[in-house]
Parts: sequence; structure tokens; C-alpha cells
Amino acid sequence: MAEDSGDTSNEDTSDTPSFIVLGGRSLTSASTPESGIFVPAMSEEMDMDGDLLLQVGTPIGGPDPNYVATAVFRVCSRTLSRASPAWKRMLYGGFKESSGRRESREWKVDLPADDPASLALLLNIMHGRFDKVPLSLSEEELYEVSVLSDKYNLAHFLRPWAPGWAKYAFTALKTQKDGQDADPFESWRVEALLWAAWEMGDDAAFRTAARKLALRASVNAEGELVDGDLQTDGISPLFESQMEPPSMAEKIKFTRARMLTALKDIYGKFWDGLMADQRGAPICCVSHRDHERALCHSTLLGSMLRSLNSNGLLPFPSAEDFSGNVSALLKTFKNVALLSLPQHRSSCGLASTWQWAIDNAIKDIVVELDDSQVRHLQAQRKKTGL
Repeated sequence: MAEDSGDTSNEDTSDTPSFIVLGGRSLTSASTPESGIFVPAMSEEMDMDGDLLLQVGTPIGGPDPNYVATAVFRVCSRTLSRASPAWKRMLYGGFKESSGRRESREWKVDLPADDPASLALLLNIMHGRFDKVPLSLSEEELYEVSVLSDKYNLAHFLRPWAPGWAKYAFTALKTQKDGQDADPFESWRVEALLWAAWEMGDDAAFRTAARKLALRASVNAEGELVDGDLQTDGISPLFESQMEPPSMAEKIKFTRARMLTALKDIYGKFWDGLMADQRGAPICCVSHRDHERALCHSTLLGSMLRSLNSNGLLPFPSAEDFSGNVSALLKTFKNVALLSLPQHRSSCGLASTWQWAIDNAIKDIVVELDDSQVRHLQAQRKKTGL
């Protein structure tokens, strides 16, 4: 933000909030704690007697001179070092960031990779400026705060606010059902919520987000998992832009394969039943005549194959060869039309049996966590008070 060199001593600026723009969103320091994250002015004194300046963020190119993501915070270095071993090592452990303390010039540390708004929130907490801390955060804001909380080992400082933040940010994630038609989550959101749940220690949200990614993940031409439909423009590999909890990409890939195998098994069982000797274990439950049963089976089999073929699922691919996502396949399976003979349709229950089988095929398949991941979530939950 350019500084005005003119005399403004007589101007009333009390109602004019200073602002920065983050990620293309104009956010003001006049935001209330109830309405969202506190966004700093270009220069913010967390401690007016502070001995350290933090230069945070990286300028974003563009014709608008205000389109930046940088801020300068005056802070107390001792406050930071007491709050976190990470800060203590950085500022007093012989790293290059500590060199300014020993020189005559003003001590300044550059943090170009940090999000200014999220760091401002954490600095406000560390400096006791609790009136500046929001009561709720959006999914994106909670993710950004969680990234820095992990980086600086500050999860314990979030305890008074974390339960409220988690309840607000994770509600939609926890309530959506498999195969729900309207999926409100953009490609980055589930990945972001997975990381936020990892840092907050929200076991239920973490498992839900991981399972949702297994349902949504497709495989691109390079063999990489991507979150969403391959037809979506600009879709990126899983965790390319968001933080990945340890080993989660492989666990999600394995779970996706298990889900695909379970759905293929349903298809196989119905196929085997319709192709079996009619005198053995007939699927047709209406007629007792072999000829009519055979005709019914042929009608059912033909309708199933036509539905699958129209959706590009014949021959049915293996889990290794299928590049689409489980969620879309689940919807396709639910739309498969199993038509029996006209005179049987009022009594035939095979279509409802098919729907029941599809609904239950993957409902108990979850992303299995190892012991170290479970222990991490438990430890974080103790820190944050969830």
C-alpha cells in the first residue's frame, strides 16, 4: 500500500479501515471477531515496545498497487520464544534470523512463505490481544491457521477457540452422505479440511475427509490421484497445493481400490446369478417355470448390460484400470435399470435388491489409520481441547 506523503494530520481517518488483499479477496482490519479472521493493516504493532519486526508474505504481481499479501508486525521476540520452541530456535538458536539481534540495525525477520492474516491471528493470541481473535473461521481460514500452527508448534495456544472453529468449519463435511447429488466441496476444500482436522485433532472430521477423498479421487494420465472429475479444467494432483498428513495419499489410493473392488463384486454376483443354470439357484422369484425364468433372466441381464454399456462400463474395468472416481461410479450403479418381464414387474424385487446391495457395498469401507496417526490425533486433541 503506497504511503501518502501529503499532510493528513487534519484528516479524520477513524472510519477508514486500512486493508490488504489476500488471494484476490479484499479484507479489512475492521472485520469483527464474530464475522471472520482479523486481517492486519500493512503495519501492525502487536507490542508497541516490541524489539522485532516480522515481514510476512510475498507481494503478488498485478496492476493494482494494493494487490499485495505482505504485512509488517512489531512483536516481542521473548513472547514468541516463550510460546514456541520453534520460535525460540529461530530467534535465539544461532539461525540467520537471529543475526539482526546482534547488530546495531533494527532486528527484522522475513517470513515470505507465511500467510499474513493467519500469522496475525496467532500473534494476537500470543500477545494477549484476545479481542482480535475471531470466534469462527471459514474452511480456508482454518486451513491457513493450521498450517502455521503446525509450523510453529502452537496448537496448544488455540485451545480456547479451536472447538468453536472446528464445529463451524467441519459441519458440512460431517453431514454429507455418500453419493449425494449436490457436492458443495470445491477440489481444494476437502484436502484443506483434512489437514485442518489433522492439526486440530478432530478424529471424526479427519476420517470423514479422508474417506471423501477416496470417493472423489480420479487418476490422471500420469497415474497421479486428483481430487474430482478428470473433465474439470485445471484440476491438480492430490496435495499438490495443500499440505498432506503423513502417508495419506497412499492410504487414500488403497481405500479407493477397495471401494472399486467392492462395487465390481456386486456386479459380478448379479452377473453370475443371471448366467447360472436356471434349475440351480434361480434369481427369478416370480415364476416356477424354467422357460419363463430363463426369459426373465435374459431380460434382466440385457437391461443391466445396456445400462452399463451406455456408461462406458463394459467390459467392466479392474480397480487398477479405472480412472474415474468412486462417487460417480456409485451414482451410475444406482441408475442401472434392471427390468424383468412386464408381467413380473409388480412382484419382482431384484431392482430393490440391487439398490440395497449398492447402498451397502462400500458404506463400511474407511481409510484405515496406523497407530502413529491415531496417536497424533489424540495428542493434538488434548492440546486443542476438542
